[in-house]
Amino acid sequence: MTRTAVLLAAAAAVAGLTPAAASAHRLEVRASVVPAAGERPAHLRVEAWYEYGDPADGATVTVADAAGTEVGRVTLAADGTGTLPRPPAGPYKVTADDGAGHRESVRLEVPPSAAEATAAASAGRSRLLMAA
Repeated sequence: MTRTAVLLAAAAAVAGLTPAAASAHRLEVRASVVPAAGERPAHLRVEAWYEYGDPADGATVTVADAAGTEVGRVTLAADGTGTLPRPPAGPYKVTADDGAGHRESVRLEVPPSAAEATAAASAGRSRLLMAA
């Protein structure tokens, strides 16, 4: 580097003209199971926002089961919310990704639905009857 280039680089640094390190705003994500109501089936409600309250509109939210298999995906609306069909009971990882390092995940435990609980209870009774 020539002496002139070094002096120009030093002057730019003193003037604050050097590129700053990028810093991502913290992304928050929340997911919940919404029970069926009327004709609306049970579903997952997801929402994501930045630490200052701005919605993460356009962010992609994925839901993965315990094996890491994606079971759902949605792009968030302008208010930072989205809905997905309710998956079967079990643990899930919900991840919001808005690009440029804005990524956050939460764990969600989906409880058994009434139908799943009834099926499990029936299967248990069947095993007891067969054992008797």
